[in-house]
Amino acid sequence: MRLPFLILLAFCLAAPAAAEDWDGVVKFLKPVAPDEPVHVLCKAEQACGLINSAGELVLDQVYRRLTVGPPMPASARQVIAEAVAGRTGLFDLTGKWLLRPKYENASFLYNDRIAVKKGGAWGYVSGSDRMIVQPRYEIATDFTAPVTSVYLNGKWGLIDTNGLVVAEPKYSVIREFTDGVAIFAADQGYGLIDAAGKEILSGYTTIEPFSEGFAMALKELNQVGFIDKTGKWMFRTRFQSAGNFHEGLASVTNGDRTGFVAKDGRVTIPLKFDDAHDFSGGVAPVAVNGKWGVIDRKGRWAIKPRFDYLWSFTKGVAVANRGGSFDEFGVPEKDAGTWGAISVSGDWIVKPQFDSVEVTDGLIVAWKDKKRRYFDFDGKLVTSE
Repeated sequence: MRLPFLILLAFCLAAPAAAEDWDGVVKFLKPVAPDEPVHVLCKAEQACGLINSAGELVLDQVYRRLTVGPPMPASARQVIAEAVAGRTGLFDLTGKWLLRPKYENASFLYNDRIAVKKGGAWGYVSGSDRMIVQPRYEIATDFTAPVTSVYLNGKWGLIDTNGLVVAEPKYSVIREFTDGVAIFAADQGYGLIDAAGKEILSGYTTIEPFSEGFAMALKELNQVGFIDKTGKWMFRTRFQSAGNFHEGLASVTNGDRTGFVAKDGRVTIPLKFDDAHDFSGGVAPVAVNGKWGVIDRKGRWAIKPRFDYLWSFTKGVAVANRGGSFDEFGVPEKDAGTWGAISVSGDWIVKPQFDSVEVTDGLIVAWKDKKRRYFDFDGKLVTSE
């Protein structure tokens, strides 16, 4: 299950380091816009700071741990900071402390609530650091909606921003709310629950996260389709499995053949591929005979198959592998090969020589021998650890 406050856009663990005077402000070395992409850079264990997308240091490397977020799009950046061992707080890119470093752990600010850990348990404080929900939960997620999920005694439930119980902890899974509904899993199977704690439907074999207003659902064996947030079937398919909609198309699979359908259920790209990933920027990675290439929305080759693995594009950049052998989930089977990054033309932006590569918000991050290197989208090295 995806826990919003655990999704880290950048992460660094560290030991004791000098800390800011948290009764004042965080002192940035260069001005930073509130929504500007920033990235964690550690000069050593336990000494972490921030850089911008040009690779310039904008915050001194004096923190034990920094986590940049939140993971929601179009949100002002916030930084979870462990300034001193066991003391974690939260600041924004103006340098204002949203939460002074005094908690064992903390999350991001949503709807005037911050999840905090104190005495080994999680609760919630307001944006002014007033305790609203006393710490009692094993896990507490962010208030990205008027209600959020909390974990107690091995089960998930729902509470509102005042801590009132909306749904008793009895679920094995409650995913993040989207458009007023969340997917849950319980003894009776998967279903949908609303912000009032009402179960809209239940008894499904599986329901995947919503994307573009649709969620892939499996009610019975070989009965796959897409539902809306009311639980209404938008259409059912004859396919064995299906992916999520991206840019109006979703992958579907029968046996060992994969293609794409539109939102009206029509097959727009025939099932002739071994595997496929989501469309992004008008193109999608697909596999044929053990090699990956890229197709456009009409199923025509944009890049002919020559890569050993390929992920979907992000802002015109895709992570690619050379020399590896992978299963259907992208997990190395024998040789992991080396990773790099390519453009939509198929040219290497970052040559395949790394243990892993990730495309972040503004930079390409490459790992080798436990060290990080940061590249811009033109492949220029901007900085490294």
